[in-house]
Amino acid sequence: MRFTARDRTDGYAIVSRTVEKGVAGAIEVSGLVRYPEDFRSYDHATFKDGERVPFEQVGDSSEWLGDSYLFTEEFKLTISDEQLAHYADEYDKVPVLVHSTESERSFVVYIPINHFSAVLEVSQR
Repeated sequence: MRFTARDRTDGYAIVSRTVEKGVAGAIEVSGLVRYPEDFRSYDHATFKDGERVPFEQVGDSSEWLGDSYLFTEEFKLTISDEQLAHYADEYDKVPVLVHSTESERSFVVYIPINHFSAVLEVSQR
């Protein structure tokens, strides 16, 4: 899914789950965010209620585009079955706020519950 945020930030996220030898792994949300100006160094995430979401910065890069840089950061979130169940009962989308300790900038990724449902269904086959 694509998302946009303030300050000309945009990106995408995809929900996945690995299954190895019949054992399902954690539910993961892999994403990429792109933005201009200064590097933000996103390094943690929380749910709407402030509960921390396991966050991993996977990579970053920058690209010179004529008169300014365009920065890209890749990340991975791990959402437990219990966290997903809690949010599935209350929302049609799971809101995850991604933060940076080096910048005041943050953004929210709204992940539709039906994306998780589809991944869970396929991973149980």
